[in-house]
Amino acid sequence: MTDNTEGTTFFLGSKNVKLLKEIEDFRVRIWSEKVGLDTAKNRFSLDAADLRTYYCVKYDKNKMIGVGGLTIGNNANELKDFCSYSPYLGDMHYPLAILSRRVVDKHYRNKNIGKELVLARIQKAQQLKMKQVWGEILEEYNVLLVENGFQDQGQSADKSIPGDWRIMLKDMANS
Repeated sequence: MTDNTEGTTFFLGSKNVKLLKEIEDFRVRIWSEKVGLDTAKNRFSLDAADLRTYYCVKYDKNKMIGVGGLTIGNNANELKDFCSYSPYLGDMHYPLAILSRRVVDKHYRNKNIGKELVLARIQKAQQLKMKQVWGEILEEYNVLLVENGFQDQGQSADKSIPGDWRIMLKDMANS
């Protein structure tokens, strides 16, 4: 089942596996331009977390142009595959959400699509009454999260994709 929030389609991965497969193809295609096809397939193919992730999907004339996930975690065991966050597990308060796997088609970048995806997912986390929202973002882009109440927690433990990836946290009690 999907619901729309200002032109953005949301759905829970387990409720629409067909659309989830389209998202996988989109993620792999976009990321393969940066990291190569094998790395993109290895890093951005579907996994168990996708089934409990709310996806925010943007379209232009029925063409997928941007996607971002909001993965729900009710305990540390559900986050065991999120190696980026392993040093921060002791700071996590459940239930929480992780902004995950945001990707925008290169022809639609610099048009605020990424920002819309972030804001829509924060709003969804508020609706779901999450205690915290965590995110991982390249340092050069973290101003978007900082402007929306996130604080830099330090470097990501995941080094599979080059860059200075930062772990960010928003305490929803202050929202």
